[in-house]
Amino acid sequence: GGGGQQQQQQQRPSLFESISRGILMYMVVSMGAKMLFPQHQRAPAASTGLSPSAGAGGGGGDGDAMVMSEPSALQRMVGGMAPDVKIPKFATHDAEGKPLPPHRCTFKSNEPVEMRVYLTEHEEFEPRRDVDKLAWKEGMRMGWKDKEERAKDIKLPMTPHLLNNGSMHAHVFFIKAGNTMDKNHPKYIPENVAYKHIQLNKYRKKKKKPKLHSLLGTDEEELEAEDQGILGGSGSGAAAEACVGDDGESCASLAVSEGTLAVSHETDGDVELWESYWRPSLHLSLILDLPVFGRNQIPPQVAQHMDFLPDGSFRPLVYHDTFWTLASSYLHVNATLEELPLDMRYKHMGFWRFHLQSSMEEQWRMQQRMGTGTEEETDKFREMLTEANPYLLGLTAVVSLFHMLFDFLAFKNDISHWRQKKSMEGLSLRTILVNCFFQLVILLYLMDNDTSWMIIISNGIGLLIEFWKINKVLKVSFHAVEGRTLPEVRFTA
Repeated sequence: GGGGQQQQQQQRPSLFESISRGILMYMVVSMGAKMLFPQHQRAPAASTGLSPSAGAGGGGGDGDAMVMSEPSALQRMVGGMAPDVKIPKFATHDAEGKPLPPHRCTFKSNEPVEMRVYLTEHEEFEPRRDVDKLAWKEGMRMGWKDKEERAKDIKLPMTPHLLNNGSMHAHVFFIKAGNTMDKNHPKYIPENVAYKHIQLNKYRKKKKKPKLHSLLGTDEEELEAEDQGILGGSGSGAAAEACVGDDGESCASLAVSEGTLAVSHETDGDVELWESYWRPSLHLSLILDLPVFGRNQIPPQVAQHMDFLPDGSFRPLVYHDTFWTLASSYLHVNATLEELPLDMRYKHMGFWRFHLQSSMEEQWRMQQRMGTGTEEETDKFREMLTEANPYLLGLTAVVSLFHMLFDFLAFKNDISHWRQKKSMEGLSLRTILVNCFFQLVILLYLMDNDTSWMIIISNGIGLLIEFWKINKVLKVSFHAVEGRTLPEVRFTA
C-alpha cells in the first residue's frame, strides 16, 4: 500500500509543470482562435487606400480601409507561399459598427467579356505606345455555357533585345463589353477590367560541368575550357538589368553575351552564369465558380492570387496555367533560333481545379527554394501523371505509404529493443561498426545519384540509429590532455 502511494506521488506532475502546460494550452487555443475567428475592425470615416494591383486597375478613393499583412510561418509552409507575399486585410465593420458585405467577384455569371493579349518588350503596359502589339483577341461569356476552347499558334521573330538577354512580356486583359482598359480614359472603370502580366522567358542558372580527368590521355586544359564555355556563342558584351526567374528578383551586376547572363557577386568574387529560356506555351484561364468569401475569410493561399479593390471586392482571377508545361520544353535563346513559337490557348477553369493546381505549383516552388527539389524531379512527376496508368499510380502511392509506415515501425522497435538491453553479452562490436560503414557508403551513394529525399531521409535515420548503437556498446569519454587543443577520445567496453 505504501509503495503504491509513493509511486502515484512520483507520477503526479509538479506545480511548475501544471502551470507551464496551462500557459502553453492557452497560447495554442488563442492562436487558433485568432486565425479562425478574426476580431472585428471598424473602418475609418474616410480612407485613401489604393488597390495593390499593379495591373490595369488600381483606383482608390473613399471606401473601406485595406492594409497588407504578412502570413504566419505556418500559413506560408502549408500554402507554399513565397517569402515576399503579403495578404490584404479589410475592415469588417464600418464607422457605425455595421458589418460590411462579403468579398464578391466584380464580373457576373454569363456576362459578355473580351480577352486581349498584347506581346511587348516592355514590362509596363502603356495603351498608347503598345496598342499595335495586339497578338490575340477573343470574345466570350463568363460562364460554363461557353465551353469552347480557344487556340492560336504564332511565331515571333528573334530580336536583338531577346538575344541580349531582354525579356518578352504578355499583357492579358479581360474587359467587360463596352468598357476600356485605358486608365487615362474618362470612361475607365477599374472593377470592369481584369489584368495579368506574364513574362514569356525564364532565366536559369547555368549548370557547371564537373572537371574531368581523362584516363585516355585527353588534354586536361581542353576539358577545363569546355567547363568554362558559354552556350549561345560569344556576343558583344554589354551591361544590363534583367529579371531572373518568375519571382521578380533582379540581378545586381550583369555581364551579357548572347544567350547567357553573368551575375557577379561582390562578396566572394564568384560569377554565376544565367541563361535565357523561352516558354513556348501561353495557356490562360478565367476561374469560374468563385465563392462568396466572408470578410477576411479567404484562405491565404488563394488570396495571394487575387486582385482586390479597396472595398473588398475582387476582379476575376486570371490564371496562367503552367502545370503541364515541362521544363524540358523550354527553348534556349541564342543566335541559332530565327523564330520563337508560341502556343496560345484559353479555356474556363473551375475553382477546385485551380486551387489544386496552384497549391501543387506553390509547393514545388517552395521545395526548389529550399533546395529539396529540382525542375527535373517536377518534370518526372508531370510525365508520370500524364503517361502512367492511374490505377498503377494509386497502387504506387499505397505501397509508398506502407513503406514509410513499416520503416517507422522498424525504427521504433529497434530503438526500444536496444534501450531495454541491460547486457551486451553475445553482441559483436565489429558487426555494428561494419553496419555503420555500409550504411554510410549507401547514404553517400544515394545522395550522389540525386535519389528521392524520402529514401535518403530513411537511410539517414537508419545510419543515426547505428551510430547510437555504438554508444550503447562502447562508453565514449573525452579527456583533456596537456599541450593538446583537442581532447583525447577513449572507448571502453
